[in-house]
Amino acid sequence: LKDKGRLGDSPVVGCGFYADNESGAAAATGLGEDIAKGVLCYQVCTLMKNGYSAQSAASQAVSDLTRSLTKRRGHCDSISLICMDKEGNIGVGTNIPFAFVCADDTHPAQLYLAEPAEGDTRITLISATEISGID
Repeated sequence: LKDKGRLGDSPVVGCGFYADNESGAAAATGLGEDIAKGVLCYQVCTLMKNGYSAQSAASQAVSDLTRSLTKRRGHCDSISLICMDKEGNIGVGTNIPFAFVCADDTHPAQLYLAEPAEGDTRITLISATEISGID
């Protein structure tokens, strides 16, 4: 529960979400105060607009913000984001283990796990049988 009058990061344009026609779109989750300090979703879209792939932009933006906050105050709380460039390519950046699902017109929904990996993000496909134990 949030205190009366307190706003989370999700509805703050540029922080919890951002989209434009030149780059694509992004949505973030985690500690809103940390995400807002880097205007994270705007930052990842700016990187995509400047030629970064969706995956490189996502990894770079989260890594840079995590490094900056850790240098400034000794730690950074959880930050994860998913983005899509204007061509429909996705990217994920995170500083914690982060599960997400992706699907499109030609691919069924599948569960993935993203994990931070030395300034990058490692993404692993997780099958439904591994998650639920059901065939």
